Amino acid sequence: MISIADKALDEVEGANQEKDRHKVRREFWTELLRVFAAKSSLFQNISPGTKNNIGTASGVRGVTFNFVAGRGYARAELWIDRNKKEENKFIFDQLYAKKASIETAFGGELTWERLDDQKSSRVKSEMHGTIYDSDQWPALIEFMTDAMVKLENALKEPLADINRELQKRESQV
Repeated sequence: MISIADKALDEVEGANQEKDRHKVRREFWTELLRVFAAKSSLFQNISPGTKNNIGTASGVRGVTFNFVAGRGYARAELWIDRNKKEENKFIFDQLYAKKASIETAFGGELTWERLDDQKSSRVKSEMHGTIYDSDQWPALIEFMTDAMVKLENALKEPLADINRELQKRESQV
């Protein structure tokens, strides 16, 4: 009987921790979106949620600009996740071919993850930190919002070129 009661208590505590995690995430995203709105309109139609990420369209189907944050990191990223792995790798490779000019426009190095064993790929700027310590929020939010503005600006033209190429390919099929 005691072990059943302990298990039930553990489940209730686990559920409360999950609810707390969701509450923290929603509060963090609310604050990040408020700050970001003064810097860019990219996320203007996005609402805060309870997941570890929020994203918006990049102008290329299946490619999104995402904010991602958790217990050990915070980042701004371009997430490439179309239906076909080959298309994702094509997009990544086209961007990677312009790595030097993209990073110059970004103002620093980016992390390029082709993720060959996965369908998706990613380009990101990341820092260590946790959203579960509200004292870290100002630094995390400043880093993430500044990185997203720079990422969007650095990738705008290369993504437009890729989108034109993809549309050309699709019209030939």
